[in-house]
Amino acid sequence: MKKEIMIFGLFVFGLCSFLLFNMNKKELISEKLEAVIMYKDNDKMVIEDNDHVLYLIDDINEKLGTRIILEYSNVNNNVIDKVLSYEVINELDNKLLPKNLQDNGIFSDYYTMAYNKLNTMSINEKINELLLVKYQNGLDDIIIKNNFGGIILDKDFFTNKKDEDVIKFTNYIQSKSKIPLLIGTNEEGGEQVPVSSNNSLASAPFLSSSELYQKGGFPLIKEDTIKKSVMLYNLGLNLNLAPVIDISDSNTYMYDRTLKEDIDKTSEYAKTVIEASKNTGVSYVLKHFPNYQNNLDTNTWVSVDNRSKEEIMEDIKPYKEGIKVGAESILVNNNVIKAIDDSNPASLSLNIHNLLRDELKFTGVIISDDLDEGALDNISNKYLKAIMRGNDLIITSNYDDAINEIGNALINNNISEELINYHVFRILAWKMYKGMMLDEK
Repeated sequence: MKKEIMIFGLFVFGLCSFLLFNMNKKELISEKLEAVIMYKDNDKMVIEDNDHVLYLIDDINEKLGTRIILEYSNVNNNVIDKVLSYEVINELDNKLLPKNLQDNGIFSDYYTMAYNKLNTMSINEKINELLLVKYQNGLDDIIIKNNFGGIILDKDFFTNKKDEDVIKFTNYIQSKSKIPLLIGTNEEGGEQVPVSSNNSLASAPFLSSSELYQKGGFPLIKEDTIKKSVMLYNLGLNLNLAPVIDISDSNTYMYDRTLKEDIDKTSEYAKTVIEASKNTGVSYVLKHFPNYQNNLDTNTWVSVDNRSKEEIMEDIKPYKEGIKVGAESILVNNNVIKAIDDSNPASLSLNIHNLLRDELKFTGVIISDDLDEGALDNISNKYLKAIMRGNDLIITSNYDDAINEIGNALINNNISEELINYHVFRILAWKMYKGMMLDEK
Protein backbone atom coordinates (compact mmCIF):
# COMPACT_ATOMS: atom_id res chain seq x y z
CA MET A 1 0.00 0.00 0.00
CA LYS A 2 2.79 2.39 0.95
CA LYS A 3 4.48 1.59 -2.35
CA GLU A 4 1.29 2.42 -4.30
CA ILE A 5 0.86 5.68 -2.40
CA MET A 6 4.47 6.56 -3.14
CA ILE A 7 4.02 5.83 -6.86
CA PHE A 8 0.83 7.87 -6.95
CA GLY A 9 2.56 10.74 -5.18
CA LEU A 10 5.42 10.73 -7.64
CA PHE A 11 2.93 10.71 -10.51
CA VAL A 12 1.04 13.72 -9.12
CA PHE A 13 4.32 15.55 -8.47
CA GLY A 14 5.50 14.83 -11.98
CA LEU A 15 2.22 15.93 -13.52
CA CYS A 16 2.20 19.18 -11.54
CA SER A 17 5.83 19.85 -12.45
CA PHE A 18 5.08 19.22 -16.11
CA LEU A 19 2.07 21.56 -16.11
CA LEU A 20 3.93 24.23 -14.17
CA PHE A 21 6.92 24.00 -16.51
CA ASN A 22 4.76 24.36 -19.60
CA MET A 23 2.78 27.23 -18.11
CA ASN A 24 6.03 29.04 -17.36
CA LYS A 25 7.40 28.12 -20.76
CA LYS A 26 4.33 29.57 -22.44
CA GLU A 27 4.72 32.78 -20.46
CA LEU A 28 8.35 33.01 -21.51
CA ILE A 29 7.89 32.45 -25.22
CA SER A 30 4.54 34.17 -25.77
CA GLU A 31 5.04 37.83 -26.70
CA LYS A 32 3.00 40.67 -28.17
CA LEU A 33 4.00 43.50 -30.43
CA GLU A 34 2.30 46.26 -32.39
CA ALA A 35 3.44 46.40 -36.00
CA VAL A 36 2.66 47.45 -39.56
CA ILE A 37 2.68 45.03 -42.50
CA MET A 38 5.32 46.50 -44.80
CA TYR A 39 5.76 44.03 -47.66
CA LYS A 40 5.60 40.43 -48.80
CA ASP A 41 8.73 38.36 -49.32
CA ASN A 42 7.77 35.14 -51.15
CA ASP A 43 5.47 33.26 -48.72
CA LYS A 44 6.39 35.54 -45.82
CA MET A 45 5.31 38.98 -44.67
CA VAL A 46 7.69 41.58 -43.25
CA ILE A 47 6.32 43.65 -40.39
CA GLU A 48 7.88 46.62 -38.61
CA ASP A 49 7.33 47.25 -34.91
CA ASN A 50 7.29 50.60 -33.13
CA ASP A 51 11.03 50.33 -32.43
CA HIS A 52 11.73 50.08 -36.19
CA VAL A 53 12.69 46.40 -35.98
CA LEU A 54 11.70 44.22 -38.94
CA TYR A 55 10.35 40.68 -38.50
CA LEU A 56 9.46 37.89 -40.91
CA ILE A 57 6.14 36.11 -40.30
CA ASP A 58 3.98 33.69 -42.26
CA ASP A 59 1.47 35.36 -44.57
CA ILE A 60 -1.61 36.20 -42.45
CA ASN A 61 -3.72 37.27 -45.43
CA GLU A 62 -4.06 40.94 -44.48
CA LYS A 63 -3.49 43.94 -46.72
CA LEU A 64 -0.14 45.70 -46.86
CA GLY A 65 -0.10 48.72 -44.61
CA THR A 66 -2.42 47.13 -42.05
CA ARG A 67 -1.55 47.85 -38.41
CA ILE A 68 -1.85 44.84 -36.13
CA ILE A 69 -1.26 43.68 -32.58
CA LEU A 70 0.44 40.31 -32.88
CA GLU A 71 0.82 37.56 -30.30
CA TYR A 72 3.61 35.20 -31.25
CA SER A 73 6.13 32.66 -30.00
CA ASN A 74 9.57 31.38 -30.92
CA VAL A 75 11.45 34.22 -32.60
CA ASN A 76 14.88 33.45 -34.02
CA ASN A 77 17.00 36.02 -35.91
CA ASN A 78 13.89 38.18 -36.32
CA VAL A 79 11.94 35.31 -37.88
CA ILE A 80 8.71 34.62 -35.97
CA ASP A 81 8.05 30.89 -36.15
CA LYS A 82 4.48 30.91 -34.93
CA VAL A 83 1.72 33.56 -34.93
CA LEU A 84 -0.62 32.67 -32.05
CA SER A 85 -3.17 35.40 -32.77
CA TYR A 86 -3.50 38.95 -34.02
CA GLU A 87 -5.98 41.79 -34.16
CA VAL A 88 -6.26 44.61 -36.66
CA ILE A 89 -6.01 48.16 -35.33
CA ASN A 90 -8.27 50.74 -36.90
CA GLU A 91 -6.55 53.29 -39.14
CA LEU A 92 -5.25 56.37 -37.35
CA ASP A 93 -6.40 59.85 -38.20
CA ASN A 94 -4.16 61.01 -41.07
CA LYS A 95 -3.21 64.11 -39.07
CA LEU A 96 -1.73 62.05 -36.26
CA LEU A 97 1.81 60.71 -36.32
CA PRO A 98 1.61 56.88 -36.63
CA LYS A 99 3.17 54.97 -33.75
CA ASN A 100 5.82 53.31 -35.92
CA LEU A 101 7.14 56.80 -36.71
CA GLN A 102 7.25 57.85 -33.08
CA ASP A 103 10.47 57.49 -31.14
CA ASN A 104 12.91 59.68 -29.26
CA GLY A 105 15.16 59.79 -32.30
CA ILE A 106 17.83 62.30 -33.20
CA PHE A 107 15.46 64.19 -35.53
CA SER A 108 12.32 63.85 -33.36
CA ASP A 109 11.85 67.61 -32.90
CA TYR A 110 10.98 67.74 -36.59
CA TYR A 111 8.73 64.68 -36.85
CA THR A 112 5.42 66.55 -36.98
CA MET A 113 6.70 68.93 -39.66
CA ALA A 114 8.13 66.02 -41.64
CA TYR A 115 4.89 64.05 -41.44
CA ASN A 116 2.86 67.05 -42.57
CA LYS A 117 5.19 67.49 -45.55
CA LEU A 118 5.05 63.77 -46.34
CA ASN A 119 1.27 63.97 -46.65
CA THR A 120 1.56 66.62 -49.39
CA MET A 121 3.80 64.48 -51.62
CA SER A 122 2.78 62.30 -54.55
CA ILE A 123 3.94 58.70 -54.66
CA ASN A 124 6.39 59.54 -57.48
CA GLU A 125 7.89 62.34 -55.39
CA LYS A 126 8.28 59.95 -52.46
CA ILE A 127 10.06 57.30 -54.56
CA ASN A 128 12.47 59.87 -56.01
CA GLU A 129 13.25 61.14 -52.50
CA LEU A 130 14.80 57.74 -51.71
CA LEU A 131 17.58 58.15 -54.28
CA LEU A 132 21.06 59.60 -53.76
CA VAL A 133 22.13 59.79 -57.40
CA LYS A 134 25.74 59.92 -58.60
CA TYR A 135 26.02 63.02 -60.77
CA GLN A 136 27.07 62.84 -64.41
CA ASN A 137 27.40 65.66 -66.91
CA GLY A 138 24.10 66.48 -68.56
CA LEU A 139 21.93 65.36 -65.65
CA ASP A 140 20.85 68.85 -64.55
CA ASP A 141 17.42 68.78 -66.21
CA ILE A 142 16.78 65.21 -65.02
CA ILE A 143 17.68 66.14 -61.44
CA ILE A 144 15.33 69.12 -61.56
CA LYS A 145 12.52 67.08 -63.12
CA ASN A 146 12.79 64.17 -60.70
CA ASN A 147 13.81 66.06 -57.55
CA PHE A 148 15.83 63.19 -56.12
CA GLY A 149 16.64 63.04 -52.41
CA GLY A 150 20.14 64.13 -53.28
CA ILE A 151 23.16 63.90 -55.57
CA ILE A 152 26.82 62.95 -55.15
CA LEU A 153 29.48 64.98 -56.97
CA ASP A 154 32.73 63.18 -57.82
CA LYS A 155 36.19 64.31 -58.88
CA ASP A 156 35.21 64.67 -62.55
CA PHE A 157 32.62 67.29 -61.61
CA PHE A 158 35.14 69.45 -59.73
CA THR A 159 37.99 69.14 -62.24
CA ASN A 160 38.96 72.50 -63.79
CA LYS A 161 36.16 74.35 -61.98
CA LYS A 162 36.54 77.53 -59.96
CA ASP A 163 34.61 78.42 -56.81
CA GLU A 164 32.08 80.47 -58.73
CA ASP A 165 31.38 77.58 -61.14
CA VAL A 166 30.51 75.17 -58.33
CA ILE A 167 28.49 77.76 -56.43
CA LYS A 168 26.55 78.69 -59.55
CA PHE A 169 25.65 75.03 -60.10
CA THR A 170 24.63 74.27 -56.50
CA ASN A 171 22.60 77.48 -56.19
CA TYR A 172 20.84 76.82 -59.49
CA ILE A 173 20.01 73.18 -58.78
CA GLN A 174 18.66 74.04 -55.32
CA SER A 175 16.61 76.97 -56.60
CA LYS A 176 14.81 74.64 -59.02
CA SER A 177 14.19 71.89 -56.45
CA LYS A 178 10.77 71.57 -54.84
CA ILE A 179 12.39 69.85 -51.86
CA PRO A 180 16.00 70.89 -51.10
CA LEU A 181 18.63 68.41 -52.23
CA LEU A 182 21.33 66.70 -50.26
CA ILE A 183 24.44 67.63 -52.24
CA GLY A 184 27.37 65.49 -51.22
CA THR A 185 30.81 64.22 -52.06
CA ASN A 186 33.51 61.87 -50.65
CA GLU A 187 36.08 64.30 -49.26
CA GLU A 188 37.82 61.86 -46.91
CA GLY A 189 41.35 63.21 -47.28
CA GLY A 190 44.37 61.30 -48.59
CA GLU A 191 43.30 59.03 -51.46
CA GLN A 192 39.81 60.49 -51.68
CA VAL A 193 39.98 64.25 -52.31
CA PRO A 194 37.56 65.02 -55.18
CA VAL A 195 37.25 68.69 -54.20
CA SER A 196 40.57 69.68 -52.64
CA SER A 197 42.62 68.02 -55.39
CA ASN A 198 41.61 71.05 -57.47
CA ASN A 199 43.95 73.87 -56.40
CA SER A 200 41.40 76.43 -57.54
CA LEU A 201 39.06 75.20 -54.80
CA ALA A 202 41.56 74.50 -52.00
CA SER A 203 45.09 75.56 -51.19
CA ALA A 204 46.18 71.91 -50.91
CA PRO A 205 44.57 68.45 -50.84
CA PHE A 206 43.33 67.43 -47.40
CA LEU A 207 45.54 64.94 -45.62
CA SER A 208 44.39 61.42 -44.77
CA SER A 209 43.13 60.71 -41.26
CA SER A 210 46.27 58.71 -40.45
CA GLU A 211 48.57 61.56 -41.57
CA LEU A 212 46.58 64.05 -39.50
CA TYR A 213 46.71 61.83 -36.45
CA GLN A 214 50.46 61.35 -36.74
CA LYS A 215 51.04 65.09 -37.12
CA GLY A 216 48.71 66.45 -34.46
CA GLY A 217 46.42 63.83 -32.99
CA PHE A 218 42.72 64.44 -32.47
CA PRO A 219 43.02 68.24 -32.04
CA LEU A 220 44.33 68.45 -35.61
CA ILE A 221 41.59 66.09 -36.85
CA LYS A 222 39.00 68.38 -35.25
CA GLU A 223 40.56 71.44 -36.89
CA ASP A 224 40.70 69.63 -40.24
CA THR A 225 37.03 68.60 -40.04
CA ILE A 226 35.93 72.18 -39.44
CA LYS A 227 38.15 73.50 -42.24
CA LYS A 228 36.85 70.83 -44.62
CA SER A 229 33.25 71.62 -43.67
CA VAL A 230 33.71 75.35 -44.28
CA MET A 231 35.09 74.68 -47.75
CA LEU A 232 32.24 72.32 -48.68
CA TYR A 233 29.52 74.52 -47.21
CA ASN A 234 30.80 77.63 -49.02
CA LEU A 235 30.59 75.69 -52.29
CA GLY A 236 26.96 74.74 -51.60
CA LEU A 237 27.54 71.16 -50.41
CA ASN A 238 25.81 69.89 -47.26
CA LEU A 239 26.87 66.23 -47.05
CA ASN A 240 30.25 64.52 -46.79
CA LEU A 241 30.44 60.73 -47.14
CA ALA A 242 33.19 60.46 -44.54
CA PRO A 243 34.81 59.49 -42.21
CA VAL A 244 36.05 55.97 -42.88
CA ILE A 245 36.07 54.27 -39.46
CA ASP A 246 36.92 50.76 -40.61
CA ILE A 247 39.54 48.64 -38.89
CA SER A 248 41.74 46.69 -41.31
CA ASP A 249 45.22 45.21 -41.60
CA SER A 250 48.03 46.71 -43.66
CA ASN A 251 48.21 45.76 -47.34
CA THR A 252 44.44 45.34 -47.56
CA TYR A 253 42.10 47.28 -49.83
CA MET A 254 40.70 49.71 -47.25
CA TYR A 255 43.77 50.18 -45.04
CA ASP A 256 45.15 53.42 -46.54
CA ARG A 257 41.78 55.13 -46.07
CA THR A 258 41.60 54.24 -42.37
CA LEU A 259 43.09 55.85 -39.28
CA LYS A 260 45.53 52.90 -39.14
CA GLU A 261 45.10 52.73 -35.36
CA ASP A 262 43.40 50.40 -32.89
CA ILE A 263 39.70 50.16 -32.10
CA ASP A 264 39.79 52.66 -29.22
CA LYS A 265 41.59 55.36 -31.19
CA THR A 266 39.32 54.77 -34.17
CA SER A 267 36.31 55.15 -31.87
CA GLU A 268 37.72 58.46 -30.63
CA TYR A 269 38.24 59.47 -34.26
CA ALA A 270 34.57 58.82 -35.05
CA LYS A 271 33.49 60.89 -32.05
CA THR A 272 35.88 63.73 -32.92
CA VAL A 273 34.65 64.10 -36.50
CA ILE A 274 30.96 63.93 -35.62
CA GLU A 275 31.30 66.42 -32.76
CA ALA A 276 33.40 68.82 -34.86
CA SER A 277 30.98 68.70 -37.79
CA LYS A 278 27.95 69.81 -35.77
CA ASN A 279 26.61 73.27 -36.68
CA THR A 280 28.86 73.52 -39.74
CA GLY A 281 25.98 72.96 -42.20
CA VAL A 282 27.65 69.77 -43.47
CA SER A 283 26.60 66.33 -42.24
CA TYR A 284 29.12 63.50 -42.06
CA VAL A 285 28.44 59.82 -42.76
CA LEU A 286 30.12 57.03 -40.78
CA LYS A 287 31.24 54.24 -43.12
CA HIS A 288 31.41 51.34 -44.01
CA PHE A 289 29.12 49.52 -41.54
CA PRO A 290 29.64 46.98 -40.04
CA ASN A 291 33.36 47.50 -40.81
CA TYR A 292 35.14 46.74 -44.09
CA GLN A 293 37.91 44.86 -42.25
CA ASN A 294 40.17 42.95 -44.68
CA ASN A 295 37.64 42.39 -47.44
CA LEU A 296 38.11 42.76 -51.19
CA ASP A 297 37.13 45.80 -53.24
CA THR A 298 33.38 45.35 -53.85
CA ASN A 299 33.55 47.68 -56.84
CA THR A 300 34.76 44.58 -58.68
CA TRP A 301 34.33 41.46 -56.54
CA VAL A 302 31.84 39.70 -54.37
CA SER A 303 33.52 39.86 -50.96
CA VAL A 304 32.72 37.59 -48.00
CA ASP A 305 33.51 38.67 -44.45
CA ASN A 306 34.37 35.57 -42.39
CA ARG A 307 34.68 37.20 -38.96
CA SER A 308 32.79 35.68 -36.06
CA LYS A 309 29.76 37.46 -34.60
CA GLU A 310 31.85 38.27 -31.52
CA GLU A 311 34.57 39.90 -33.63
CA ILE A 312 31.99 41.91 -35.57
CA MET A 313 30.37 43.21 -32.40
CA GLU A 314 33.79 44.30 -31.11
CA ASP A 315 34.69 46.02 -34.39
CA ILE A 316 31.51 48.14 -34.47
CA LYS A 317 32.57 50.05 -31.37
CA PRO A 318 33.45 53.18 -33.44
CA TYR A 319 29.85 53.25 -34.69
CA LYS A 320 28.51 52.99 -31.15
CA GLU A 321 30.67 55.92 -30.08
CA GLY A 322 29.68 57.98 -33.12
CA ILE A 323 26.00 57.34 -32.45
CA LYS A 324 26.39 58.48 -28.84
CA VAL A 325 27.55 61.94 -29.95
CA GLY A 326 24.87 62.43 -32.60
CA ALA A 327 25.85 60.66 -35.82
CA GLU A 328 23.15 61.56 -38.33
CA SER A 329 23.88 58.96 -40.99
CA ILE A 330 25.63 55.62 -41.46
CA LEU A 331 26.58 53.96 -44.74
CA VAL A 332 26.27 50.15 -45.02
CA ASN A 333 28.82 48.26 -47.13
CA ASN A 334 28.30 45.64 -49.85
CA ASN A 335 30.25 42.81 -48.19
CA VAL A 336 28.52 39.54 -47.29
CA ILE A 337 28.80 39.37 -43.48
CA LYS A 338 28.68 35.59 -43.15
CA ALA A 339 28.14 35.35 -39.38
CA ILE A 340 25.06 37.60 -39.59
CA ASP A 341 23.62 36.92 -43.06
CA ASP A 342 25.38 34.49 -45.39
CA SER A 343 22.90 35.02 -48.24
CA ASN A 344 22.91 38.79 -48.82
CA PRO A 345 25.41 41.65 -48.96
CA ALA A 346 25.15 43.87 -45.89
CA SER A 347 23.44 46.64 -47.86
CA LEU A 348 20.59 44.23 -48.70
CA SER A 349 20.46 42.39 -45.38
CA LEU A 350 17.52 42.70 -43.02
CA ASN A 351 19.66 41.28 -40.20
CA ILE A 352 22.38 43.90 -40.65
CA HIS A 353 19.86 46.75 -40.61
CA ASN A 354 18.17 45.30 -37.55
CA LEU A 355 21.58 45.27 -35.87
CA LEU A 356 21.80 49.01 -36.45
CA ARG A 357 18.24 49.84 -35.42
CA ASP A 358 17.65 47.32 -32.64
CA GLU A 359 21.01 46.65 -30.96
CA LEU A 360 22.78 49.97 -31.63
CA LYS A 361 19.54 52.00 -31.33
CA PHE A 362 20.47 54.13 -34.34
CA THR A 363 17.63 56.49 -35.32
CA GLY A 364 19.36 58.45 -38.08
CA VAL A 365 19.44 57.87 -41.83
CA ILE A 366 20.87 54.62 -43.21
CA ILE A 367 22.48 54.93 -46.65
CA SER A 368 23.39 51.99 -48.86
CA ASP A 369 26.82 51.82 -50.44
CA ASP A 370 26.78 52.19 -54.23
CA LEU A 371 24.29 49.58 -55.50
CA ASP A 372 25.95 49.61 -58.92
CA GLU A 373 29.19 48.08 -57.64
CA GLY A 374 30.31 44.89 -59.34
CA ALA A 375 29.63 42.84 -56.21
CA LEU A 376 25.88 43.31 -56.78
CA ASP A 377 25.79 42.79 -60.55
CA ASN A 378 24.02 39.43 -60.37
CA ILE A 379 21.39 40.40 -57.80
CA SER A 380 17.91 40.98 -59.18
CA ASN A 381 15.68 43.79 -57.88
CA LYS A 382 18.57 45.14 -55.81
CA TYR A 383 17.16 48.68 -55.63
CA LEU A 384 13.83 47.42 -54.35
CA LYS A 385 15.53 45.04 -51.92
CA ALA A 386 17.68 47.87 -50.58
CA ILE A 387 14.55 49.76 -49.52
CA MET A 388 12.76 46.63 -48.30
CA ARG A 389 15.67 45.58 -46.10
CA GLY A 390 16.10 48.89 -44.29
CA ASN A 391 18.02 51.59 -46.22
CA ASP A 392 16.50 55.05 -46.20
CA LEU A 393 18.64 56.39 -49.07
CA ILE A 394 20.19 54.31 -51.84
CA ILE A 395 23.23 55.35 -53.87
CA THR A 396 22.93 54.65 -57.58
CA SER A 397 23.60 55.95 -61.07
CA ASN A 398 20.76 53.87 -62.54
CA TYR A 399 17.92 56.03 -61.26
CA ASP A 400 15.46 54.83 -63.93
CA ASP A 401 15.89 51.19 -62.90
CA ALA A 402 15.52 52.08 -59.24
CA ILE A 403 12.37 54.14 -59.83
CA ASN A 404 10.81 51.41 -61.98
CA GLU A 405 11.59 48.57 -59.54
CA ILE A 406 10.11 50.39 -56.56
CA GLY A 407 7.16 51.79 -58.51
CA ASN A 408 6.24 48.43 -60.04
CA ALA A 409 6.41 46.75 -56.63
CA LEU A 410 3.85 49.26 -55.37
CA ILE A 411 1.61 48.78 -58.40
CA ASN A 412 1.78 44.99 -58.00
CA ASN A 413 1.04 45.28 -54.27
CA ASN A 414 4.36 43.65 -53.30
CA ILE A 415 5.23 46.50 -50.95
CA SER A 416 3.10 49.01 -49.08
CA GLU A 417 3.16 52.77 -49.42
CA GLU A 418 3.75 52.77 -45.65
CA LEU A 419 7.21 51.30 -46.33
CA ILE A 420 8.03 54.19 -48.65
CA ASN A 421 6.55 56.67 -46.17
CA TYR A 422 8.69 55.29 -43.36
CA HIS A 423 11.95 55.99 -45.22
CA VAL A 424 10.92 59.32 -46.77
CA PHE A 425 9.69 60.55 -43.40
CA ARG A 426 13.16 60.06 -41.89
CA ILE A 427 14.87 61.78 -44.86
CA LEU A 428 12.55 64.79 -44.55
CA ALA A 429 13.09 64.99 -40.78
CA TRP A 430 16.86 64.90 -41.40
CA LYS A 431 16.67 67.74 -43.90
CA MET A 432 14.63 69.79 -41.46
CA TYR A 433 17.10 69.01 -38.66
CA LYS A 434 19.84 70.30 -40.98
CA GLY A 435 17.94 73.56 -41.51
CA MET A 436 17.28 72.88 -45.18
CA MET A 437 13.47 73.18 -45.00
CA LEU A 438 12.91 75.94 -42.48
CA ASP A 439 9.97 77.35 -44.48
CA GLU A 440 7.92 74.18 -43.89
CA LYS A 441 5.03 74.45 -41.41
